[in-house]
Amino acid sequence: YRVREELGQLNSDLQENLQGLEVVQMFRRETLNSERFAITNAKYRKAVDGTIFYDSAISALLEWISLAAVALVLAVGGHLVTSGSVGLGVLTTFILFSQRLFDPLRQLAERFTQIQAGLTAIERIGELLDTPLEIKEAKNFITSNQPKSGEVIFEDVCFAYRDDEPILENINIHIKPGEHIALVGPTGSGKTTVIRLLCRLYEQQQGRILLDGVDIRELPIPDLRQRLGVVLQDTFLFSGSVANNLTLNSECSRHELEQLCKDLGLAPMLEKLPNGLDTSLRERGGNLSSG
Repeated sequence: YRVREELGQLNSDLQENLQGLEVVQMFRRETLNSERFAITNAKYRKAVDGTIFYDSAISALLEWISLAAVALVLAVGGHLVTSGSVGLGVLTTFILFSQRLFDPLRQLAERFTQIQAGLTAIERIGELLDTPLEIKEAKNFITSNQPKSGEVIFEDVCFAYRDDEPILENINIHIKPGEHIALVGPTGSGKTTVIRLLCRLYEQQQGRILLDGVDIRELPIPDLRQRLGVVLQDTFLFSGSVANNLTLNSECSRHELEQLCKDLGLAPMLEKLPNGLDTSLRERGGNLSSG
């Protein structure tokens, strides 16, 4: 388990340094980050050395026991053969039997590290599967024939990431259809949390959030999120074409997508790409300008 923990930390540090390579170089953190990585690498190496030691000790112990068993068979069997109690064939059979007896144990010792890694992975998967679901869909959904105008109401909404640190307390907001509002406040005041609550990425501890007069907890989550348009704070691009990243799960024809790009002023930028909307993007848009 410790080896897996140290390996995870090692991979995390390596990924962090690679993704933030420009920052590391600009602020002259090469020496500091190298020292930190060396410490993490030393911890991982120490954990691996411990595993190798126990693995080797088990293998050596089994070999010694196997040799001792063969020696005992030879000693006792040799005495019985010389005394005429048993034949040489019986002694040979017992020697082969004693050697084969330890073959499964040797194979088990050789796979000790793999078995240990598998048990650690099973333990982590079990912890993940045992995590209770905080956001559950209602069994009986409410279907409303009223037109979807987009009215949003927060009624005495309270939310906290931890019990001793409330983020939102008795929040009341009424956004009328077509109305534009701005949530202004310092970092950590809960602006992003309000949007996440509306999208049901989080679940409020108290109060209600109504969309067109219906509690969002009584709406199917896919339908709720389909009725919301969100521009995330951090941009994330998937590997694939530009068109796939723009449409995601939306049903939009090629003509409609091209017209939307023109309306949004994206046409000049798309013309600079090698294949326009069909340009392939690497993971997180690595082949695009960060601007």
